[in-house]
Amino acid sequence: MTETRSKSRPPGQLRVMFEPGDEINTIWDRIIFWTVAAMILVLPFCFGVPPDYAWAETIFMIGAATMGIAYAMKLITHRDQQMHWSPTYIPIAIFLLLCALQMVPLPASIVNVLSPATLKLRTDLMHDIPGSAERLRSLPLTFYLENSIRQIRLLFSVAVVFVVTLNSFRRLDQIKKLVMVIACVGGFIALIALLQDITHTDKILWMDKPADEPFYIARAGPFRNHSHFSHYMNLCLGAALAIALLNYKQTVRGAYSAMKDRLAAIEYQMLFGAMAVIGLCALAIIFSTSRSGMAALAVSGTIAIVMIAYKQRLGIVRTGAGILALLVLGTALVLASPSVRESFTELSGRSYSVKERSQIISALPAQWKQYPVVGTGLGAFEVVFPLFDVSRQERMATHAEDEYAQLMTETGAIGVLMALLFIAIVLWSYFKVVRKGSSDAAAIAIGLGYGVLAVLIQSAFDFGQHLMANATLMAVTCALLLNLRQIHRRAAEAEESSRPGNVPLRAIGLIAMAGVFAVSIVGGVRTSIAQNSWKKAEAVEDRLRLLHWQADKPIFAEALDAASRAVRFSPHNVEYRHWLNVYRWYAGAMDLPHEKNGTVSNGPQLEKFVATLVDDLNDARWLCPTYAPNYAQIGWYESFQLERDSGGDYIRTAYRLSPNDPSIVMWAGEQEAFDGHNDRSAELLNRAMVLDAYLIPSVMDFYLYEMKRPDLALAAARGKLNPMQTLEMRLNDSKQAPDILATVRKELREMYLQEAAKPKPDPYLVALAADAEHRAGNNKHAIELYRQALTINYGDVGSRLLLARLLLDTGDLEGAKREAQICLRLQPHMAEAEQIIAKLSQSEEPATRTGAE
Repeated sequence: MTETRSKSRPPGQLRVMFEPGDEINTIWDRIIFWTVAAMILVLPFCFGVPPDYAWAETIFMIGAATMGIAYAMKLITHRDQQMHWSPTYIPIAIFLLLCALQMVPLPASIVNVLSPATLKLRTDLMHDIPGSAERLRSLPLTFYLENSIRQIRLLFSVAVVFVVTLNSFRRLDQIKKLVMVIACVGGFIALIALLQDITHTDKILWMDKPADEPFYIARAGPFRNHSHFSHYMNLCLGAALAIALLNYKQTVRGAYSAMKDRLAAIEYQMLFGAMAVIGLCALAIIFSTSRSGMAALAVSGTIAIVMIAYKQRLGIVRTGAGILALLVLGTALVLASPSVRESFTELSGRSYSVKERSQIISALPAQWKQYPVVGTGLGAFEVVFPLFDVSRQERMATHAEDEYAQLMTETGAIGVLMALLFIAIVLWSYFKVVRKGSSDAAAIAIGLGYGVLAVLIQSAFDFGQHLMANATLMAVTCALLLNLRQIHRRAAEAEESSRPGNVPLRAIGLIAMAGVFAVSIVGGVRTSIAQNSWKKAEAVEDRLRLLHWQADKPIFAEALDAASRAVRFSPHNVEYRHWLNVYRWYAGAMDLPHEKNGTVSNGPQLEKFVATLVDDLNDARWLCPTYAPNYAQIGWYESFQLERDSGGDYIRTAYRLSPNDPSIVMWAGEQEAFDGHNDRSAELLNRAMVLDAYLIPSVMDFYLYEMKRPDLALAAARGKLNPMQTLEMRLNDSKQAPDILATVRKELREMYLQEAAKPKPDPYLVALAADAEHRAGNNKHAIELYRQALTINYGDVGSRLLLARLLLDTGDLEGAKREAQICLRLQPHMAEAEQIIAKLSQSEEPATRTGAE
């Protein structure tokens, strides 16, 4: 592109720009523009398109398909238009082929060459299944085909968005329009995020609260996760920076003498608007409390300032001043927000999330060494990583918290090299444009380059690019950045003639791409239907858990219907298959013969029923050989129901595959107890209680009723408040081991008193300390503790009633009456309080009558 400008051009007059060899603007270009603009706007409001929203993934694939088909139609209807070559096609194509290769069943000999550890692990895990020798002759490289299929159709869609953007937005005016759209959308979403922060809402968009996060605070606009949100904001901030730099340059060229003329000029209006968006996006990142987002903001902002200084020849003093101003402003904003300050104080080492991430990263090299070339399969991280997880953390990792590390484990060295090659090509284009490109191209490149660099930095600390909203915007930004190198070619290069395209070949390409998208979209719809059915099954499961799985058949039928529908629409989902089997067990066990104690009788009927369940679980094991719950369930059937020794091997295999699954850890502990390894059993059962507090009653019941060892129950519970409380309740109800019950109560009393002595004690624990002191005969201290608890929580009617009774027993009738009256004010018609007042009134009447006589 060249530029002509009259020396006598009046101030404010627009420059005339022409680009020899520009492509024609067709209806298909307009469809592409509006589709990509709609995707940039809509995808964030689908919660960023996380994995548990399959319907949003389908929307994304429909948008990508629209772009791809529109571009293919443009090539068919305009034969002179060519698909432009880019070296980025090489790493993209190789990466997609690698991911496709991972899903194809290959001969065992080839798998042994590419990934010997994959063949060994599959053989070790699957050799016990009847007919396994035949099925192991060919196998895929991925350990979880369902996730790999789902990931590759999304990856293909992102690649189409990138390629179409790269070939459709090649003129400066097109790039400007799309960058403007990105900046405006970013400002809008940043404003929403700041409003959520100001209103202190706990609901996303004031409507939806994540059910699995009870203490959730909405700080990330329409996104659920603040780190994922900061990915999107940094990319939008880069677009706004591009608009600001472009219009600042134009305002410098325009000799506006009067302030009125400046304010009326479109360049100044766009400059001020872009600066406002930059401020909103930066504030949204900071107040989202995303540490990685703020770090990327600071580092990428510093690089952008250096690039601006280099291009504008500002000198080292002005550059240093700009960087210092950025750091001072960022520090002031951090100190201004308590929530932001708290997020940085966690970096001292006390933060669970920081410790958790470091433990995950430290375990990944061991996994990569086992699968160095082609990895374990795209999307298979969560079912393979537990094998190498030595952290014993209290949560199971579903992602590596590091895009590069996860890519390394899932796709091996080949995948990582292709990703790095793609990044290197994009960054090379960025630096070349800034160094040698025209001022317009360099201005836009500095802004877009800021966003790309920020995302590359953040990707080392989280997995934000797994969300389609972020991946789409990143693909579009990289494509625009690459195109900036192509704009300012010499006229002779731009006007080179090209041969007309081969229409039949292009038609074949269109049909092939449409076929891939048709399969992908149908798969997305089926996944969405299955996901919705599964959520219904989980809702019924929550009801069953509250009933301790003791429910009527209609409730089980409801769970079975929902789970069966989920399996029907997503037959390769191993989680759905597993839990369908669990529901079948509980529903079918109701019809089996039972012993007097309520357990299922071991006999032919049980063996036949369990055999059908085990066959289904073995079939599900082929879907994902490393899915530990399948092995645990088979082991539970054989060991705890059929009382076979072989069950222990399955449970130990399950524990090896997933040592942080609470239920599996508990079953492994129970198996160790049956095998006579009490110390190992106590270690595992203690860990199960730490992983999931809801397992505490089950662990205590196992020791008391299965093992008949209250001493082991005490050893497992000692020093831990919740287990000790559960043990006391169980021993008190069962009337067994009175000596151990006395020991438990003594130790609990000491623990309650320690809690009550803390500077800010829990009023509930203070009341329990008062109750323990009362049982110990220390009534005076008990009264003091009850009053301490009521000072903290005035409305605790239960503790106030206990205090009234204690005052009545110790002879403080006035105090007892006063507390009972407060109880009635707080809870009118409270029978127990009315009884105390009635009793006190009866005792007062004789005294009054005697005084009158």
